[in-house]
Amino acid sequence: MRESLFQQRKHKNPMWDKKWEFPGGKAEEGEAYEDTVVRELREESGLEASEVIFKGDHVHDWRLDDTILRVHLHCFHCPVRDRNVKLEEYSCYEQKWLPLSEAHTLDLLDGMVVIDKFFPGRE
Repeated sequence: MRESLFQQRKHKNPMWDKKWEFPGGKAEEGEAYEDTVVRELREESGLEASEVIFKGDHVHDWRLDDTILRVHLHCFHCPVRDRNVKLEEYSCYEQKWLPLSEAHTLDLLDGMVVIDKFFPGRE
């Protein structure tokens, strides 16, 4: 059974703190999204993607006290050869490998609705 890497986010805002998500992050200026996902995966977990497969885009709105924060998520499936992860302690409490079918057991970040949108059936 295939498993995906989830990480428990460390953040000063309690809305996002201790929520689970996939590794990822912001693109640097001029950086292609495929390069971003490879870099972020390496920085956040020490893993090297053996392939980068685009799954689709998703827009998520966070309703904050006085504004809406709109994020554009570019979702990729990235198989890896080695599952030995390193914990990026300043941004992550914990990491774990789980089948997508068990993602519902985690307190997921609201933007993680992409699991159902891009990974139907969750093998």
